[in-house]
This record gives sequence, structure tokens and C-alpha cells, in this order.
Amino acid sequence: LVVVLGGLFGRRIYRSSRAVQEEMGSLSTALQEDLGGIAIIKTYTLEEERGKVFAGRSGRLLEKNMVVTRVRGQLMPLLGGVASLGTVIVLFAGGKAVIDRRIELGQMVQMSGYLALLVWPTLALGWILLPLAEVLLWSTVIALLFAPVQRRLLAQFGGRGGRHPNLAAL
Repeated sequence: LVVVLGGLFGRRIYRSSRAVQEEMGSLSTALQEDLGGIAIIKTYTLEEERGKVFAGRSGRLLEKNMVVTRVRGQLMPLLGGVASLGTVIVLFAGGKAVIDRRIELGQMVQMSGYLALLVWPTLALGWILLPLAEVLLWSTVIALLFAPVQRRLLAQFGGRGGRHPNLAAL
């Protein structure tokens, strides 16, 4: 169940993080254009209009960051609830087994302890896997950014079959 929840939330975090990065790219591009054309903006007194555009883009970026925050905020309580549900199941099934004399009380306490020992490593694994989705996102963004550079370098310096040994890493 934890793995399924992790997969579902991992996809949601990936999609929402990607939306944040796209919005950040859009905001950065607009800002670079404004800084590059600052003389024209001042000449035609467009400061207020460009400020409103920037504020709107910043607001959209904030909204998309809040989506990521909400998804992450839902994950930990849900995982904690699953861990608590596991404890309830162990107590119920173990209590019934103790009453039926299939196991002893010490064995049920032992199983409950094992479950408690497994909760935190499982949650820690979730914290490791969630940033992995962001790493995959960033690697995709970097690959997309450098694809034109790679094509240009391969066209200029490409060896046999358009591949140069020193450019293979690109």
C-alpha cells in the first residue's frame, strides 16, 4: 500500500514540479527580455505595464508552487495514517490470535515492535524517493536545454556517423 501511494504521489509531485519549472522558465525569459530592453521600456514609460505582467507571472508561479506544497503536505499524514492502520491491524489480528491461544502475548508485542521498527525506514525511503522524481525532472530539463547545443556541436565536429568520441557524453 505504501509503495502504491508513493507511486501515485510521485507522479503528482513530478507533474506539479514540472509545471513549476515551466512557469519559472517563462518568468525568467520575460525578465531577461525586460532587462535587455529596459531603455525602450523607460522611453515609452511601460514600467507600470511590465510590472503588472511580472506580478501576474509571479502570482502564477506562486500558485504552482503551492500545488507542489499541498501535494507534499498530503503525503506525510497519509503515510502516517497507513502506518497507524498497520498497527491497528496487528493489534486486532494479534489480539484475536492471543485470545484464541494461537500465539502468546509476547509474540504479538514482538510483532507490533517489528512493525514500529519498519515504519520509520519506510517513511525515510519515501523521503528519498520523492526528490528522485525532481532529479528526473531536472535531468529532463537540462537535456532539453542542451539538445540544440549538442546538435550544433555534433554537426560542426561530428565524426563517423555524426558522432565524435569526445561528444558522446553530450
